[in-house]
Amino acid sequence: MPTSEQNAHMYRKITLIGITLFALAIMFLPHITHAIQLIPCNGGVTGYDASGNAQYDECTWDDLLTLINNVIDFIIYTVVVFWAGIVFTWGGFLILTSGDNPGKRKQAKAMFINLIIGVIIVLIAWLGIHAILTALGCTDCLKLIDAQ
Repeated sequence: MPTSEQNAHMYRKITLIGITLFALAIMFLPHITHAIQLIPCNGGVTGYDASGNAQYDECTWDDLLTLINNVIDFIIYTVVVFWAGIVFTWGGFLILTSGDNPGKRKQAKAMFINLIIGVIIVLIAWLGIHAILTALGCTDCLKLIDAQ
């Protein structure tokens, strides 16, 4: 049965994790709201007439390919970078606090290696998807390596 001191320590730890996650969410809020711009053809709405009725324009094949490319870029720029930063920070924290514990250092090194392997896998997957999109006729699919 945990003592009251152990419960207080666990409560402080959970509070610190909650505050950290909240701060990270606030930091990445602009990136998350950027996801609204994923749909290239504005959902087919081109404007409104004088009476307030929406005027529609059909989305084309290029718009579909651009949407797929936008989703992939969003995943790479926002999700992968966000989680890579968290894993990198946590691994650095483990190394800094490892002291004489070789198990923590080994765990942190494994985290760094897995992080690098994961990012390489994501970039190779992006390359494969880019090749498929280019073969299907996407002309605006080099956003990952173009200057933004």
